[in-house]
Amino acid sequence: MDLPVDEWKSYLLQKWASLPTSVQVTISTAETLRDIFLHSSSLLQPEDELFLKRLSKGYLVGKDSDAPLFYREEGNKKFQEKDYTGAAVLYSKGVSHSRPNTEDMSLCHANRSAALFHLGQYETCLKDINRAQTHGYPERLQPKIMLRKAECLVALGRLQEASQTISDLERNFTATPALADVLPQTLQRNLHRLKMKMQEKDSLTESFPAALAKTLEDAALRE
Repeated sequence: MDLPVDEWKSYLLQKWASLPTSVQVTISTAETLRDIFLHSSSLLQPEDELFLKRLSKGYLVGKDSDAPLFYREEGNKKFQEKDYTGAAVLYSKGVSHSRPNTEDMSLCHANRSAALFHLGQYETCLKDINRAQTHGYPERLQPKIMLRKAECLVALGRLQEASQTISDLERNFTATPALADVLPQTLQRNLHRLKMKMQEKDSLTESFPAALAKTLEDAALRE
């Protein structure tokens, strides 16, 4: 779509020519974009806003409803190729083209969380999981994202939070039996594996103080 760029530029040039020389110098010598913006915005008049509204009428631009799915599918291809950085970039583009509180927005965040998990960015992954749920992540897919959340928490050593997340996940199965039917065997195996990993970490944490005490005791006996 052609935009009325030339008309806007012509209007700005007229405005610039009408400014006092001292103001032109102030704006021209500003050191940062922020300073330029602050100086320029203070000069805006009501008639400028009216001109811009009149100029832009009929050029309303909305988000492309097909873009989120396109970028999500392209991101999935990168993900399958194990190009997790490339996948995250494409999912981010999907986010930028999605409307808030829609399934498109939630799915793009959820997919990006998977890419971030494989990149080892667990804290950022957790933030994307939270964003996905905030924007209405589908109930049928909740087990997958809750398991990913638990995996992140375990990787970060936050075992108590991970245990609570797993308990919430299993409680959802009890409250909504239909969820168990959509949970693939792969996820069930991953849930079992994660529980075993948590037990191992927990045992290691519990045994560490005793081992440390024994080491200190041996060292004291050698002195």
